[in-house]
Amino acid sequence: MQDLPGSKSSIEAAYSIVIANKDVSNMFQPKAKAFWEKREKADEVSDQGNQFSLAVLKKMLDGVREHCPNTQVVYVRNRQKYNPDFGNENVFGTNVTMKPHTDFALLKDYKFAVNMEDVHDLSPNVNFNERQLRVLAKNNCFISTRGGFQALTAFAAGGKHIVKQVRGKERSGFYNRQGRWGATVSLVHNDDSLDHAFTEEILAGGCKMCNLLD
Repeated sequence: MQDLPGSKSSIEAAYSIVIANKDVSNMFQPKAKAFWEKREKADEVSDQGNQFSLAVLKKMLDGVREHCPNTQVVYVRNRQKYNPDFGNENVFGTNVTMKPHTDFALLKDYKFAVNMEDVHDLSPNVNFNERQLRVLAKNNCFISTRGGFQALTAFAAGGKHIVKQVRGKERSGFYNRQGRWGATVSLVHNDDSLDHAFTEEILAGGCKMCNLLD
């Protein structure tokens, strides 16, 4: 597959890491908060806490810059759309550490960072799902939050996965089955264990396991 426009950083990168984040800020808007609290009482899935804060994201990017020459980062994050059921209040709870789009602004300070949104914008004639799959298939190192997108990356590309799961119904069997797709998963449950896994499993080797595929 040919590289899509914007999928390569401005540096000559031999290695590449995908960081897949979530925007969970809408959960703390007044109407949305009540919705999620009701779901939690019904023992349904909540994504509260399954997010990389701005501080955690910056620490990962700084680590790559310091320890991993010739390495790019591909950043993927859903952009929360307006939901008329919840209203459009711009209210954030005390647990939210990343307001909308501040993470996108942070990426501009790192010339080795690729924003998946830019890839989408530069390839308007390519199907949305194809854009994502073609970029993911060029990578074999993924730092993700729990959820469907993480499972998609494992299915599409296999590879090494560090997954942050604070809450959610996925169990060890869910991640073990991803081995059928050639994926190995290190599961972490808080920012400290995420930092340790990222440092020991990715940065310690200078990101040499994270080949950027042709």
